[in-house]
Amino acid sequence: PYGETVVGMIDGYKDAIGNPDADGNTTTDPDWDALNVHASEDGKTLTIQLAYPCSYFDKLCAFAAMSPVQQATVEANGDAWCTQPDTFVCNGPYMITNWVPSERIVLSKNPNYVGGWDTSKIVSDTITLLLLEDSSASYAAYNSGEAQLIKDVPTDEIPSLTKAEDGGDFYVDTILGTYYISLNDQKEPFTDPKVRKALSLAIDRDYVANTIMQGTYTPAYNLVGPGIVDENGMFYDNANGGKTYISDDYDANLEEAKQLLADAGYPNGEGFPTIEYSTNDAGYHTPVAEYVQQAWGELGITVNINKVEWASFTPMRRAGDYDVSRNGWVMDYNDPSNMIELFTTTNGNNDGKYSNPEFDAAVEASKVADKSVHFQKLHEAEDILMEDAACIPVAYYNDFWLQSPSLKGTWHSPYGYWYLQYGYVEE
Repeated sequence: PYGETVVGMIDGYKDAIGNPDADGNTTTDPDWDALNVHASEDGKTLTIQLAYPCSYFDKLCAFAAMSPVQQATVEANGDAWCTQPDTFVCNGPYMITNWVPSERIVLSKNPNYVGGWDTSKIVSDTITLLLLEDSSASYAAYNSGEAQLIKDVPTDEIPSLTKAEDGGDFYVDTILGTYYISLNDQKEPFTDPKVRKALSLAIDRDYVANTIMQGTYTPAYNLVGPGIVDENGMFYDNANGGKTYISDDYDANLEEAKQLLADAGYPNGEGFPTIEYSTNDAGYHTPVAEYVQQAWGELGITVNINKVEWASFTPMRRAGDYDVSRNGWVMDYNDPSNMIELFTTTNGNNDGKYSNPEFDAAVEASKVADKSVHFQKLHEAEDILMEDAACIPVAYYNDFWLQSPSLKGTWHSPYGYWYLQYGYVEE
């Protein structure tokens, strides 16, 4: 999906991929020169000609999908190039030297890592990544000392853990993402914005984030959460005239939800069809589903929970084969467009099949070099999206993990990455 965003704005994209037929298959051989992406002869300068202005292109270029790969290795090995240590050619401070599927990946110092970085601070010769199947196995490895950091913590252990700021080893840190619920906007009764808004207002976000999710998430009253930049300050702070779109007064929200449902023709839920809430069974997803079942029951709506295996869950949701489904997005680059564009009519990640020409037009109008106009149009787009209740934002993601006090020099980014290159274990 992000590849579509990046290459779609590169000049000559259509010529490069060939002319697609009605089924989306190209009818001519690709002409990669037509992309207008060129490297200088000395290999030190990359020039990219864009098809339209993009004020956040620098942020796109920092996204992991834009990391360079060695062409000869990829062409010689196909998709298998990235599954074997001998062919996984990288340019980072570490390289893969051993890979045992379902067990571990061993990273060793990369002797070819050069440049403007302080390589003297890279002190650990190796880093071992344990490939553990579930959170209980991760927790056991941590308690035995086999692992110094685990990012999959059993949720039932969280109440007994002490947060790092209180002298413990349990960390909670913000990432740029929103946990939301998708409604299938092409299905009755979700075609009615009043119904969608009623279902949204009937959810107590503070209870979900701080009780069900045990404070590891943050209540979400907008779609785009904190930490995303605007022309001046933060996008979240400037949205909706400085007020959240959804009030934190749950009792008032619930009364409004009941009125909206009545206005839509379903007083006290009368005549509202039984609906199915689909989710995969991991982390907090099932407890949240059970809460939604109870919360919407307050409106007189019957909800059945459909637990789907992960391998089938995303394809099912993308195909629109559901009524209501848990969903979420962690942002790839720090621009609100990365979250808002998900809901344009033709976006491949628009699982709710939301479609509003005014919203699409606002997003399209944001694709300008003028940052002031860019953010203004994205604010307009979020206004439309939240008024339509195109989705139901529930909570903002945080990462939570256990880290031994002996592990020093690592840090966690708001994109959900851990940087281990300067890490070491203090004896």
